[in-house]
Amino acid sequence: MFEPFVDRSPFLSLAVFSLVTALIVLLAYRYASNQAAIRRVKDLLQAHVLEVRLFQDQLATVWRAYGKLMRATGSYLGWSLVPFAVVAIPVTLLIVQLDLRYGARPFLPGEPAVLVVHVDEPSAVEGVAVNFPEGVEATAPLVRIPAERTVVARFASRDAGHVEILVRAGDEQASKEMVIGRGLERVSPVRLRGRMMTRLLESGEDALPAGGAISSIAVLYPEREMMIGSWELNWLVLYFVLTMVAGFALKPLVGAEF
Repeated sequence: MFEPFVDRSPFLSLAVFSLVTALIVLLAYRYASNQAAIRRVKDLLQAHVLEVRLFQDQLATVWRAYGKLMRATGSYLGWSLVPFAVVAIPVTLLIVQLDLRYGARPFLPGEPAVLVVHVDEPSAVEGVAVNFPEGVEATAPLVRIPAERTVVARFASRDAGHVEILVRAGDEQASKEMVIGRGLERVSPVRLRGRMMTRLLESGEDALPAGGAISSIAVLYPEREMMIGSWELNWLVLYFVLTMVAGFALKPLVGAEF
């Protein structure tokens, strides 16, 4: 799904996937919620807001209106639970995939990079070795920190592309993908052992072998900048705004009330 957008502006693909998200949410509201009840509750909310504004000089009436407003809000949230439950998993998985592309960017050729290896025991730190493929060169000796069970490697790549960095800890070996380029490539910041839910939300790679000394291998990718004029925005904020705009634009076409 992302392949057509790799060499295009991030804003284009983000707008497309915001449109897709809005359509998914609208269809869930259209077919998995009580539309008549939602319309009725929204009418009640508007009526109670008007009641507060019209009778603001009558304190008792205003407080009763606030109470009815709170009850109507709770009712609205209750009717919205079913469509939210329907879209929660697909939208969460989509956001995870988007974050692997918009949360960070690949390294540029020649840009300094850092790899961090975590092991289970402090004694395993001394046995860690990092082997770089052709075109990737270490820019400093390995830094070993037994107290933190960590080994840090600094390096840089001359060429664009996907490379595999090999990490050894005694008899165990594992690889970590690194991406170098300028497009909207998927980058996986960390490779983990076990921890299925954490891997699902944070990693784009298979789990590390079970039973080994290496618990994680991370590459510290730079954050991707999303600029609108002179403003730098987090991609999630822009995604949320675009999804809301698309939702209101598509609402009459889908015939959904939310």
